[in-house]
Amino acid sequence: MWKIKAQDKLVDLTKKLDNDNTIDSIIPKDNDKTGGLPKEIEIFVGAKVMLRTNLNVYQGLVNGAIGNITEINWPNFARDQLYDECIPTLIRVDFGRDGIHKIKPISIQFPTMRSYGTAERRILPIILSWAVTAHKL
Repeated sequence: MWKIKAQDKLVDLTKKLDNDNTIDSIIPKDNDKTGGLPKEIEIFVGAKVMLRTNLNVYQGLVNGAIGNITEINWPNFARDQLYDECIPTLIRVDFGRDGIHKIKPISIQFPTMRSYGTAERRILPIILSWAVTAHKL
């Protein structure tokens, strides 16, 4: 099992960060305010996952689609996660009747807290989904 941490950065700074505020302190903790992308996810081959964004409606890759991870590809042909900051270049997910699809990391921009500007989060657009309720969608 690997713990994947999102890569967050500021892309449009309207106020200068001071010593009391770091990038982590001005990024919303609520996933609904970060484009549906969590700060970190745990993945492994065989994990049941759910997409958190629409990637390709015609292929069935929509928010809420559920599948199982069949393959994880790391940067530079590595066989494993080398650093905590590493995000897989792609994963393959079996969505059943919709087939096996490549899922790559995406970047989403969102406003920071306390009007510091715009932040960008890059991570795989999935969450673990062993049990699904109406509130998870």
